[in-house]
Amino acid sequence: MRLTAKFALSFIIIILLLSGVVYIGFENQRAELIDREQDRLDQRTTLVATELNNEIQMRVSLTQAAAGDPRIRGENVDNKRVVLDQLRREAGFEKIQLLDQDREIELQRGSLTSTLPDDIEAHTNVEHQFTPVERQVEISEPIELADGNHVLLITIPIYEDTSLEGFVRGVVSLDDGSELLAPLLDLQNGQEERTVTVTSRAGETVYQQPSQIDDPVVSTAHVLTTGWTVQFTRDRADIVAETRETALFQAGGVTIVVLTLVLFAVWIYRDNIRQIQRLETGFEAFTQGDYTYELTLDGGTEWRQISSSFNTLGETLTQRTKALEHERDTFSSLFTNIRDAAAEIQYDGETVKIVAVNDEFEKAFATAADAVRGKSLFSVIPGEPTAEERSLIKNAMAGRETDRIAVERETPLGNRTCFVHVVTVNPCEPTTEGVSTGYVFYADVTDRFEQQKQIQILNRVLRHDLRTGSNIIAGNADLLLERLQKRDAPANERAYVRTIKTRAAEIESLSERTQQLKSVLETDTLPSEPINVVPLLVTEAEKAESMNDSAKVVRELPEEAIVYGSSQLSVVFEHLIDNAITHNDQEEPTVTIRTVEEVTGELSIEFVDNGPPIPETEKRLHVGDEDITQLTHSNGVGFWVVETILNRHRGALSFDTPDHRGNIVRITLNRGPGEPDRDATKERSQISTI
Repeated sequence: MRLTAKFALSFIIIILLLSGVVYIGFENQRAELIDREQDRLDQRTTLVATELNNEIQMRVSLTQAAAGDPRIRGENVDNKRVVLDQLRREAGFEKIQLLDQDREIELQRGSLTSTLPDDIEAHTNVEHQFTPVERQVEISEPIELADGNHVLLITIPIYEDTSLEGFVRGVVSLDDGSELLAPLLDLQNGQEERTVTVTSRAGETVYQQPSQIDDPVVSTAHVLTTGWTVQFTRDRADIVAETRETALFQAGGVTIVVLTLVLFAVWIYRDNIRQIQRLETGFEAFTQGDYTYELTLDGGTEWRQISSSFNTLGETLTQRTKALEHERDTFSSLFTNIRDAAAEIQYDGETVKIVAVNDEFEKAFATAADAVRGKSLFSVIPGEPTAEERSLIKNAMAGRETDRIAVERETPLGNRTCFVHVVTVNPCEPTTEGVSTGYVFYADVTDRFEQQKQIQILNRVLRHDLRTGSNIIAGNADLLLERLQKRDAPANERAYVRTIKTRAAEIESLSERTQQLKSVLETDTLPSEPINVVPLLVTEAEKAESMNDSAKVVRELPEEAIVYGSSQLSVVFEHLIDNAITHNDQEEPTVTIRTVEEVTGELSIEFVDNGPPIPETEKRLHVGDEDITQLTHSNGVGFWVVETILNRHRGALSFDTPDHRGNIVRITLNRGPGEPDRDATKERSQISTI
């Protein structure tokens, strides 16, 4: 009974609301209907005026095409007749005239109910004057013929190059049956009282459909080509009558809707109760374990969907089982074909037993799959497992997060270095929950480790040779410079030696900075705590001033500026200050350091110098707008060190040019923790390019 009462109350409220909405809507509609009708009349009148304009413009275009036809300028009269007849058919002209330069008739096609005035151009009456629509196009005002009908003249000049050869004139009828006035018929359709009037620019009536209207609604529009005015008038009483008719239709519609809702509510109520009872019976069967129960629900689409879903639940479980088997087969294929040695294992808390191994495992450890099945993993693989390896398997099989480790294993190829990684299928704590299963992979990385070792040796040798070579060059340059000074050698020769010495120092600095970049890339330590960067900035600024007597570092810093980072930021500050001083050509290189909090959660630090502009290629390279190539690369590793450290701090590097001389190098750091945006491949490619 409560459900019935709720349904009844809900539909009563719906009916009341619907009735109120209809009443309010009717009142609003009656107030707005006349305004909407005015807009509709304006749209229709404008559309008809546009269509009239298009009709005239179409005839102008066709006449222009005929005037440009080479046959109209020739001597062949037959060709001229063909052109004029074609124009008359296509444009619907009553008559076509070909005039000479003095506007005398040479040839004409078609006929009129009455003749045109003898000398149209000589008429001074306003209805005979010509109106230029566009360059070299003449459209006349309506011209009254002797029989009382009106015509419109369209005149187009004929040119041979720049010489005027004559004119083509088309005569359009403005009678009631004229094709030109056909758009006006759309305004005449309908049973209500209407008046349609078209007047010329001079005020002459071109077309009129008279009707007696006491309370008119008027709409006007203009024909752009001729300046005519189209006026459409409708009786306001017809609009009010439409309002009453609309109200009756709405009332009838609401009545039908209310009755439909009532019937629909009764049907839905009875049908839903029956469906719910069947559904309850089905759930009871499921509760008792009878999953073969077939549920039949009719009625709406939703009920049929519920019935279908209920009945296919067992089938869905079967499909899911098949899907799991497919996944197992897929993983088995991957397990079989992977390039690494792999073994399926079970772990009970004490022993790691082998369930299966792939071909690579057999090759790597010189064994057979059938021979090792069920045996302990560590009894099959030569060598005693380390505590770290045992801990890796134990934690992974328990579902804890683990990482790969490197171990030494004896193989038919000798002692090899392998990465060990464990993937768990059903992790559990073996001591309390049973046996967990998974896969262990041994990836042979001996060659990779050997290559890294060779690269490290090569790097140390190159750094040693670069440093030693640059020291020898610098020492010999000092001796040579001393001898040149004793001999009072020319200044340019001494400058050459100083250049050699400077370049040797740069080579040594490049070696040190490259090693610094390598150390940064090899460091896995990430920002882990909030730090105050102001002391770091002050320390690097004082260090730069002590090493450069002529340099000046201005510090516009607050007492505290907290970011989420590490001590590696000192290297960033050192390089940016040193770069601004080293590449400055002023007698007093000046660097200003200031902080800017641009958005919440970020802090920007700007390094403003008075040196020459940083090359645009260098800027685009370090903000990611240009790729590294043999032609586009940085002149040093300072910015690479800065960029690499900022990437590990989720920071950003940008450049700006002030209005005056100098540069603005801006770094942006986060005030809170975040996942570092590192790309190891990009960093390795950068250091290899350098």
